[in-house]
Amino acid sequence: MPTRRRSPTATSRFAYGSGRTHHPAGFKTALFVGIITNSSVGKIDLFLGVNDSGNADTVGIWNAGTGLNVSPSTTTIVSPALVSYGLTSTNYNWTPVNATNDPTATSFDIDGGGGTDYFLSFSIPFSDIVAQLAAKGITGIDQKATFSYVIATSTQGNALNQDLNGVGASYNTSSTWATLGVLSDPTQPVAAVPEVNPALAVVLLRLVITSGGNGARVAQ
Repeated sequence: MPTRRRSPTATSRFAYGSGRTHHPAGFKTALFVGIITNSSVGKIDLFLGVNDSGNADTVGIWNAGTGLNVSPSTTTIVSPALVSYGLTSTNYNWTPVNATNDPTATSFDIDGGGGTDYFLSFSIPFSDIVAQLAAKGITGIDQKATFSYVIATSTQGNALNQDLNGVGASYNTSSTWATLGVLSDPTQPVAAVPEVNPALAVVLLRLVITSGGNGARVAQ
């Protein structure tokens, strides 16, 4: 399942591709972006994402579980979210890929799944991410910090149990993120253009949810 990625812009946005859905009328599962602040250790510190798998659809920040969090089999997600936001038109968008929102696309079904791909976009205040990392003892984080990411979908809000971004349907769940090749390159969480007030910066993730297939990769 190939993915799409957009470059950072002056509005402090990132975009990554991930996952798939069988619900083109609306995103009805969970998508998590694991933040790794120390790529040499490779341990997920927090999860950002969208959980539409239950009754209360939310954008949120979740704590990683008490496991090592260095591989699929050692990772859990603490529920409920540390911080949650109701879905609004300003922090969430679910829309089919088309020639207007992706004018360079050569296909709107990049995994060959038989349906149109969808963009899932969500935004989270960067200051909230910094605060939750500080609560875990991870300080000194600002817009110039570098994070690595692991992206996956799930049918529930407390585990990664569906598609892992960067691999096919079959993989060794005990292998580390780096060994699996699913760990993104270290990247700054906001665009290079400085914010007047970095605390107000927003991390916006835009992902493509493909219509079918087995696995995905982060396109650089």
